[in-house]
Amino acid sequence: MLYDTHKFNVYALLLFIAFMFTSPLASATDLTFNTFVANGSAGNATSTSGSFVLDIQHSDTTSNTVQFDNTGFYTNATTGLNTWTISLKENGSAVNFTLTALLRSNIASGNMQIVNSNSAVIASIAANTVSTTNNTDEAVTIDNSANATNISSFVISGTAGSIFTNEFSFRNIQLSTIDATDYSISIAKTTDGAEANSGTPTDAVYTITVSPTNTTGSAITGSIAYSGTASNGSDYATGATSFSIANNSATATLTLDVTEDADVEGTESIIATISSPSEGSIATAAATANISDDDAYSISIAKTVDGAEANGGTPTDAVYTITVSPTNTTGSAITGSIA
Repeated sequence: MLYDTHKFNVYALLLFIAFMFTSPLASATDLTFNTFVANGSAGNATSTSGSFVLDIQHSDTTSNTVQFDNTGFYTNATTGLNTWTISLKENGSAVNFTLTALLRSNIASGNMQIVNSNSAVIASIAANTVSTTNNTDEAVTIDNSANATNISSFVISGTAGSIFTNEFSFRNIQLSTIDATDYSISIAKTTDGAEANSGTPTDAVYTITVSPTNTTGSAITGSIAYSGTASNGSDYATGATSFSIANNSATATLTLDVTEDADVEGTESIIATISSPSEGSIATAAATANISDDDAYSISIAKTVDGAEANGGTPTDAVYTITVSPTNTTGSAITGSIA
């Protein structure tokens, strides 16, 4: 069979285009900040990349030694702690990010470090490792990439007496943010429920998890529905119909209050199903918790009528009554042996 090569190539191209538009996008937005603009007061500047704004605050907001040039920020201060706090916003809302790279110029003396918002060290910077003759910038080595991942801010600080030379101290800041469409949401049972013989029942508990941590700037919400052999609003208090995972959080807890009753029901199940997240997609939609029953059937036998002969007449039969308490609601007969 002969193939029309031109038509085949066109068809392959169309398939490729369709794949590109239906496949998931990259999991991060890469940003580079190279232009820094003073923002009204000493020690403060911003840098913009699309809808993202990098905010830079220096600890000494009164010093004229803190400088922001078009492509970097620096200080000529020779005493005290030189500290910058750097955070990121998108459309006015704070977002988390990963610090991937930045450049720095000469440090004549003293040492510096970069830490995240939890004071965990991202990088340590020693003095005099950059050429003092050609003003060469040097990439800062990220010593602890885990500490640079999914952070709300980072701090660049110098030891007391650090002296900076050359025109720029820091520039070319590169960050990576997480796209909201890549959030993965799951539900899992944490604790089974149980009745407690008129005591305090054990509630059924579920954990709803988003991965990675929610850094959208607002809560991630969705719907919850219930099924299973246990009755919503009867065997357990009416369950919440929605969930909410707060910004900068990774989990939300769903608790279903188990109802104590006298019905013999056996172990019953609650299936909680999540759907319709405001961000991301559902990875595990449903989880099952069981409610164990503390009630059991009690079965007894008692004589109802004594038997008697009747001198050639009709004898009186001996009669027993077998009783189950409470009433059998199993859906089938309760059987046993008699000897």
